[in-house]
Amino acid sequence: MGAAGVLKELSGLAGNCVGISDQPRSAVAFALETLFASHSEDRTERPTTGDDNYVLFGSGLEVIEAAMDFVQPGGPAIEAIDLIDELARLIPERLYGRS
Repeated sequence: MGAAGVLKELSGLAGNCVGISDQPRSAVAFALETLFASHSEDRTERPTTGDDNYVLFGSGLEVIEAAMDFVQPGGPAIEAIDLIDELARLIPERLYGRS
C-alpha cells in the first residue's frame, strides 16, 4: 500500500471517531478525516514524491499528533477550535500553495 493508501486508512480510522457524543472530539476527528482524505485523493490525482510526505509531516506533525491525542481523551472546546484551524492550514491546496 502506497502513501495514498496509508492516508486513506488514516482517514477511515479518524472517521470512526466522528459522531462520538463529545462534540469537540468529534469535530477534531472530522478535521483529521478530511485532512487525510484530501491528501490521499491529491496523491492519486497527480504524481507525487517523498517530498510530499515530508512537507505534510514536516509542516504539521506536531498539530496532527496533538489532534490525534485530543480525540482520545478530549479537551476544552477552545482547544478543538485551535486544532481544527491549524489542520485546515495543512490541506493540499494551502500546504502546496495551490489556492
